[in-house]
Amino acid sequence: MKTFLLNQRTSQYLKNLREWTVDRDEAFDFQNATVAVDFCRDFNWHEIHVLLIKDLPKLKKSLS
Repeated sequence: MKTFLLNQRTSQYLKNLREWTVDRDEAFDFQNATVAVDFCRDFNWHEIHVLLIKDLPKLKKSLS
């Protein structure tokens, strides 16, 4: 499970302490929802969504 912070106003993901990104592949993965929520509380951030994404197995392409 991947855990991201998503800014509700800008639709950007937290990349690091100073940057946000629209690309989820560049976003920081908290790996734990509790840690992400505590992080937002520590910085008194509002309008932030904690986004949980389940890792899906990669499908193998069949060439038959």
